Amino acid sequence: MAFELMDVRDLKLFRDGDGTLRMTYRGEERPFSRVARNFPKTNPGHYISLLDEEGREIGILEDPSALDPPSQEVMETALREVYFVPTIHAIRSVRVEGEASSWEVDTDDGPRSFRVKSRDDIATHDIPTILVTDAQNKKYRIEDYDELDPDSRVQINDLLPREVVRLGKTYRSMARMQRGGGGFGGGGFGRL
Repeated sequence: MAFELMDVRDLKLFRDGDGTLRMTYRGEERPFSRVARNFPKTNPGHYISLLDEEGREIGILEDPSALDPPSQEVMETALREVYFVPTIHAIRSVRVEGEASSWEVDTDDGPRSFRVKSRDDIATHDIPTILVTDAQNKKYRIEDYDELDPDSRVQINDLLPREVVRLGKTYRSMARMQRGGGGFGGGGFGRL
């Protein structure tokens, strides 16, 4: 069953008893794996693709708000599952197992446990922000590495590039000196 632009009048979205996403389109029922916004920044509420297990497009919904209310609810939940990025506030534990690691964290959406496949899934190119991608491709954000409590930083220091850890320490030291909190005679060294 290959589609392009789907007619929402002929489409129903639902979850079966075990939570699998399913659709009925023009009388034919089938599962779908996830949804994807085609224009996530410029037009996030329109042109939503339904994808199969292999990530192939089944069809596109031009305007999901035209779906019947139960289907709209399924669509909104599926979009949140893909696009909501919880912010990590504390890291309770990280257990390293070869290249992979298992994390237990507290987020703005409650406690979470997840597995990270490798250090490559911990993006540090926008320090002090760190983006972590779990084994299911779910993203988590550490808004500011330097604002994590010391115990949380210790949990992940071994997973981060050395320059990130050093930069954080240097940044914290300079900020403390700028506020007059120490170093070089206690008075700081002026504005940075």
